[in-house]
Amino acid sequence: MAEGDINVVIDTLEFESTDITELDMIHVSGDIYAIVYQGPDDDGWIKTVSIDVDGDIGASVIDSLEFDGVRCFVPRIIHIYGSVFAIAYSGPDYDGFVITLSISAAGDIGAAIIDSL
Repeated sequence: MAEGDINVVIDTLEFESTDITELDMIHVSGDIYAIVYQGPDDDGWIKTVSIDVDGDIGASVIDSLEFDGVRCFVPRIIHIYGSVFAIAYSGPDYDGFVITLSISAAGDIGAAIIDSL
């Protein structure tokens, strides 16, 4: 086998069962990762999962939050500092939004958006 060949899928997790597009993923801490995406009805979602160093994915989603219930296109997430993350995306009239929220090192997503613009 040549270097760089991908020959086996290690693990999988279906974290949403219908109609998602525009995904972005970021490392949170340790084995914890956050996924933002445009979900069913074009709503904006964030979910956390665990993936260990061997590629084994946790059996279920750790936490989730619907951060926009109207329309969310092309969400992108970045780490700001500590437990604070920012998500930028295009809204219902193709206008731009940015929100901040917290994600703990264990993958728990804060129950509310910290701020928005």
